[in-house]
Amino acid sequence: CINYKKLFVNKYNIENGKLFIEQNYKDLKRAFDIFGVPKEIIAAIVGIETRYGKNLGKFKTFDTLASLSVGPNKGRRAAFYRTELENFLLLCRENNLNPSAIKGSYAGALGKPQFISSSYRNYAIDFDGDNYADLWSSDADVIGSVANYLKKNGWVRNGYVLTDLDTTNHTEMIDNLSKKTYKPHTKYIKFSKMNLVTSRDIDANEKLSIIKRLEGNNNVYSFGHNNFYTITRYNRSRLYALAVFTLAQEI
Repeated sequence: CINYKKLFVNKYNIENGKLFIEQNYKDLKRAFDIFGVPKEIIAAIVGIETRYGKNLGKFKTFDTLASLSVGPNKGRRAAFYRTELENFLLLCRENNLNPSAIKGSYAGALGKPQFISSSYRNYAIDFDGDNYADLWSSDADVIGSVANYLKKNGWVRNGYVLTDLDTTNHTEMIDNLSKKTYKPHTKYIKFSKMNLVTSRDIDANEKLSIIKRLEGNNNVYSFGHNNFYTITRYNRSRLYALAVFTLAQEI
């Protein structure tokens, strides 16, 4: 909990996030109009994934996926990586790419938004009109693809991500509730009957989760909305979603 801000919500990512928005404002606005994903969220994801393209990965993707799926040191996720290897080879054939020339992360993620091969094939889109979804060189395609990914995984236009929560005198109860899944599971009206409320206007029937994080030496609790859970579909980590949300706010 302590380190996600130090790692990702830093001066470099904030300043370059603002620059990324300035340089790509038209495409970011178009992505918001079409998919409903705010420009700051898209910028934060690209910043966290590859420092706005500065760190695309130096590992040969074919070798990585082959090693992880069929190599002598393959692990418990070998079946997953076999599927990714198949998707990688199909991706290369469909886009006339040389499999031996493509490089990515140590886990086989590709391009500025670090899509795994199956995500590239399912969610990457041509957003600059050249009939090719290029997640390495086209910021427009990166922006459209990240927005498309989040939308198809449940992003709600103008929805909240996290909402401040009044935790006065409810520490033990709320701590237990925060250990449940961060997928929204309980209606706000039920939380309000436990005297767990927020100053924001939330529909009584909206389902929420409770998200715990460490700020300094104190635990802070928030209501997690559907859009917080959607960010975890990009990277299945509560800390990742907190980093995206916090960096987006700073940007």
